[in-house]
Amino acid sequence: MKILNPRIYLPEEREHAFRPQPGNPNSSQWWYNAAILENGYIFCLEWGIAGEVTAWCNFLVRDPDGKRTFLHYDYRFPDEMSAATDKVDIKTSNSSYCGQSGRYEMHVRRGNDLGADVVFENITQPVRIPPEGIYVGRLIPPTPQYMTYIVRLRSQVTGKLIVDGQEIPVKSHEGYCDHQWGNVSPLVISHSWYWSLLYLQNHTIVFNEAINSENQGFTKDKWMWVYKGAQPTKYLSGMDFQVEPAEIFTHPQTGAQCPRRTTVYIDNAEIQGTITYRLKTILQSAVDMAAWLPNFPIRQAPRYFRYLSDAHYDLTIDGEHLEGDKMEVQEFGI
Repeated sequence: MKILNPRIYLPEEREHAFRPQPGNPNSSQWWYNAAILENGYIFCLEWGIAGEVTAWCNFLVRDPDGKRTFLHYDYRFPDEMSAATDKVDIKTSNSSYCGQSGRYEMHVRRGNDLGADVVFENITQPVRIPPEGIYVGRLIPPTPQYMTYIVRLRSQVTGKLIVDGQEIPVKSHEGYCDHQWGNVSPLVISHSWYWSLLYLQNHTIVFNEAINSENQGFTKDKWMWVYKGAQPTKYLSGMDFQVEPAEIFTHPQTGAQCPRRTTVYIDNAEIQGTITYRLKTILQSAVDMAAWLPNFPIRQAPRYFRYLSDAHYDLTIDGEHLEGDKMEVQEFGI
């Protein structure tokens, strides 16, 4: 589908903010923010609230040599974490995520040895599926299960990381942010999924192909946003693209059947070609999550994986041929 009026898909400020669901112990929401930096570092900052009781903040850094550093905090909500409902304003004793109108500051600290002070500023227009970003189920009248996806696809990122007491400058034009929330956990909504990004000089792509859970009939849920410059120009679904995993291996700690290679085939009147992702390293897995989530079932599907992958793209967009290689982040629920 060609997008003629991008403002139809523009989220309201409150849709980036905390969405209360009082009395719903199964509700879940999180704010995921990540960037690949020009100096080769990769970081992720995530805040989350589950059941309006449990809350957390995660900080992950990978240096250019492959060393990973994790920081995880657990909080009680709302006693130890506050979250506004009209704009992004999340605060704890040692972290914060605040902002509006396209500029968002994020801070986290563990003493003097580990932390981040970063600013994300929108390059592309934020986007969501109307109404309210609901892409599985319906909000009014509410279905027994629903999920949302509110995304700020591309941001300029500046500031600093602190790792082992050393300051590391932050500079990137490939910052990604989303806010997802629902009346159930995504592990209940989805049987499995493939998600990834592609940042090019003048185009930006994000896609997801999911198989919904058994109680939703294992139906397939697919979407792809394609941007040119700052604006979304295309929304693809259905037969417009296919995701094909290959070179399957067994992840030893979880038993999951994981792909080393994933190819996206795009066949649309305005965009055609392939994006091929090849596993470079696993940034995070269910094993890491189990380290801070007691009794987390690492051998129970869907098992979470975040890859750093080498990506080769060979695309024709609106008659312009684009081909090259870069690194990107992928996520899987398998």
